[in-house]
Amino acid sequence: MFEFPLGSYPKVLVICDNPFCAERNNGMTMLNLFRGWPQNRIAQVYVESSNSIPPDFTVCQRYWKLSPISATAGILGRPKKCEVLRRLDDNLQRVFQELPLWRRALVAVARYGWSGRFVEPAREMLYGVKSLLSKPLKDWISRFSPELVYSMLGTVHIMKLSLDVATEFDLPIVPHFTDDWLTTNYERCWGGSILRARMQRHLKEILKSTRVGLTISEDMAEEYARRYGGRYVS
Repeated sequence: MFEFPLGSYPKVLVICDNPFCAERNNGMTMLNLFRGWPQNRIAQVYVESSNSIPPDFTVCQRYWKLSPISATAGILGRPKKCEVLRRLDDNLQRVFQELPLWRRALVAVARYGWSGRFVEPAREMLYGVKSLLSKPLKDWISRFSPELVYSMLGTVHIMKLSLDVATEFDLPIVPHFTDDWLTTNYERCWGGSILRARMQRHLKEILKSTRVGLTISEDMAEEYARRYGGRYVS
């Protein structure tokens, strides 16, 4: 968990592919990292994939969800309001877990190993057409008034959205590297060379706005400082 002197917790906007949750490793890592953070000083934007994961409200209570439909609508110039307003009751939990047919189809595709090779790269190409930072999302972020962006990055569209938010609101980015995905992402997939080039370009831009990066070990911190420059802590 982060530790700050009383009253000095910055307002953090978390940008990730999944919300705070116990169902995903990244979600659990964020729960542990931000547990005890003042709830009025943390908010999250998450970009949903084929699986619909209900957010956890014990640490963070302010969410903006970008589903495949709402993200595509924003790209087409018809953005939707996607704020998750309140704690989910049991009925809404079930709604989250009852996937529509098209999402169940994507899950089935993923089980056969095709998602990483075709579906996810196609999504990256679509999300690269136009910024996911729509006018409604800008207004929502502006009302929260964050002081920094925290992100585990991991995908081109999350890197780009983090950069767009940081640029729009003049914020530093705190990247958190939990594994060495930078060396393997998009290596064996459709459009991989294009996506890897975008990933490397976004990484350079992110590190320019980074005062300190987070890693999961001292060895990794030393390796990333050697490889990319800058300061990293575990």
